[in-house]
Amino acid sequence: MLTFIGALLGATFGGFSGLIIGGLIGYGANFALRRFVVGSLQVTQSQLLDSTFSIMGALCKADTVVSREEINAVEQMFNMLRLQGESR
Repeated sequence: MLTFIGALLGATFGGFSGLIIGGLIGYGANFALRRFVVGSLQVTQSQLLDSTFSIMGALCKADTVVSREEINAVEQMFNMLRLQGESR
C-alpha cells in the first residue's frame, strides 16, 4: 500500500521519474515498517504468553494438586492459540 501511495505522490510531483522514485521510497518504507512492527509484536506476544502461563501454573499449584480439568484447560488454550513444539 505504501508503495502505491509513494508512486502516486511521486507521479504527481515528478512525472514518470517521480513515480519510480516514489514507488521505491514507498516500498522501502513498507519493508521497514513491517519489519519493525512484526518484530515488536512477536516480542510482546512472547512476553504475554510467558506471563499468562506462569500465572496459570502458579494458580494451578496453589492448592498443591494440579487437577485433570486444569491440565485440560491449559491444553485447550494451547490449541486455541495454535502453539506447537517448543512454544507449547
